[in-house]
Amino acid sequence: MKYSTILTYSLLPFIIFSPYFLLIKAIPTLHKPTSNTSNTKLDFDCKYKLFVKNNLPYTPGQFGTLSVHCFSRYEDFGYDLIGLDRTVNYTLCSNPRSTQYLCTLQWVNRTVDITIRAFEAYNDDRCYRTNLCFYAALRDGIYFTGNYPPSGLTLNHPWH
Repeated sequence: MKYSTILTYSLLPFIIFSPYFLLIKAIPTLHKPTSNTSNTKLDFDCKYKLFVKNNLPYTPGQFGTLSVHCFSRYEDFGYDLIGLDRTVNYTLCSNPRSTQYLCTLQWVNRTVDITIRAFEAYNDDRCYRTNLCFYAALRDGIYFTGNYPPSGLTLNHPWH
């Protein structure tokens, strides 16, 4: 019998009864949709893209970093720190009746932040036409376009 096989069998009782083993076994089922609900990701259309680009100016000591946190009722993309001239993108899953994604954008080292309705399935045909929403953070606010590569940016939310 090989040493690795002996080691595996000798550790098996410890692995099976370990609380970490139970956690590892539970992780795949945490986000598994149940078959008897109607609002699962399986019912959603995951074809939309949300882009957020950092076009903030470089200021010595402030670096122009943008913090982005995007989420919906069903999923949270977490926090991203975006450097100058960088873009982050997310795939959105849309239920045509109710999906809404919010994004909080904060110009790091500034006291202002903006929470925007980045995508509303029931109210925003701007993203439906091209299947994408593109937001760019500039010195005076957050700009929007439904095009990628971005063209025709319009001011959507000024920094306050």
